[in-house]
Amino acid sequence: LVPLPSGKTPTKAEQNTLVAQYIDQFATMCSIESINEKIVSQTVFGPHDFITKFYSHNASMLGSSHILSQSAFFRTPNRSKKVSNLYYVGANTVPGIGLPMCLISAELVLSRIEPNWEALL
Repeated sequence: LVPLPSGKTPTKAEQNTLVAQYIDQFATMCSIESINEKIVSQTVFGPHDFITKFYSHNASMLGSSHILSQSAFFRTPNRSKKVSNLYYVGANTVPGIGLPMCLISAELVLSRIEPNWEALL
């Protein structure tokens, strides 16, 4: 898993070059000689795939960028400002990326829904 900056979509040729570079880097770091001969199966899933298969915003596998205006509580809130009873969870919402943060976003939504649970049914 090699994260790229949000919004970057390399061409297939550029992506293949990056893959080769990262495999070489991995081999060097792990002292594995002739690693390419040992690869039995290889699937490359890049930014373009995140857009076409997951409709990912800015081709990102990790959600919004780690810049101040897209971090922590500047992220999308858990409750829609436009549609009542519409809630959001996940990496692009408060509090942010990573499994623990996504679970916390689900807990935040649950805490907002629970008091009105009967009205929602």
